[in-house]
Amino acid sequence: MPPPAEGFVARFVIGPALRTQPDRRLVTLVREGYENAFEEIVRRYGRPLTRYAAAIVGGRAEDVGATVEEAELELEHGVATFEEVELAG
Repeated sequence: MPPPAEGFVARFVIGPALRTQPDRRLVTLVREGYENAFEEIVRRYGRPLTRYAAAIVGGRAEDVGATVEEAELELEHGVATFEEVELAG
């Protein structure tokens, strides 16, 4: 497991580098233990997920926050157990 990146390095080096990575690469990095990659996934999809959750639960802030938090936990678990499957084509 890589050491956590904090402060200057996380904000000005790793963060911008992760923003250029495709989702597939971020998932690989998360599976390898890079917490910053998971944070980038959450940064990338947090707003759309929050809007979607608000539409589903009716916009109450507590319900939206709880729904988004649960989705992030499910995502974290899903990424850890994800197995890529090749589709025959």
